[in-house]
Parts: sequence; structure tokens; C-alpha cells
Amino acid sequence: MENNYFGVGSIAYWHSWCKQNSTSSLGVITYISVAKVTLMKKIDKKQRDFRKTAELSAQSMATLAGGMAEDFNNILTTVMGACTLIKKDDPENDELLQCVALIRASAEHAAMLTDRLAHVSLRETDAVNKNS
Repeated sequence: MENNYFGVGSIAYWHSWCKQNSTSSLGVITYISVAKVTLMKKIDKKQRDFRKTAELSAQSMATLAGGMAEDFNNILTTVMGACTLIKKDDPENDELLQCVALIRASAEHAAMLTDRLAHVSLRETDAVNKNS
């Protein structure tokens, strides 16, 4: 059975084949060197594939975060607009104005956090694009 690749049991196969078919230690060293180079190439390929997958995953997460930030920002714009309309509709109701002020302050804080999320998303996407 000829085996020219590395998989489960391949190293043991190469080792036994070298012992049976080599009359000198130089032949064994040559076969082991070829085996080592082949294994190292496979390891390098796996590492490159892993890095590429990690970059794609980071880019996907950045895109998702950016989309969520944009959607959330649209919702916050609606909330702040409603606060403005309520203030104009009943400017003399102090209790209502206090609630509106609290809602608006919370919405502004959430908008600031959303803006930070969008900036992180852009930085991550730019970093991934530079590495590609």
C-alpha cells in the first residue's frame, strides 16, 4: 500500500517503510526530512486558513454591529422627536416635562453609546480591510 501523504497513521507508515526499504541511515533521514517538510506545509496552510476565517469573522461582527447601531440610532431619533412634540403639546405640565426630560437624557446617552459602537465597527472593518 503506497502512502504519499500525511494523515492518521501516516508517520508510522513512513517510519516502517523507511526501515524496510533503506539500507543506509541517509535514506531514512531523507524520508523523514520530506515528511517533515510536507507536514510543515500543511501546518502553514491550516494557519493561513484559520487567520482568514478569523478576519472574516471579525468583519462580519463589525458589519453586524454597524447595522445594529444604525437601526438603534433610528429608534432613538424617533424617541427624541416624540419628546420634543410632547414638550410643545403640553408645556405647562411640570410632572410630564420632568418625565420627558428624563426620557430625552436617557435617549441622548443611548445615542452616544450607539455612536461609539458605530465607530468601533468602522475601525474594525477598516483594520480587516487593511489586512486583506
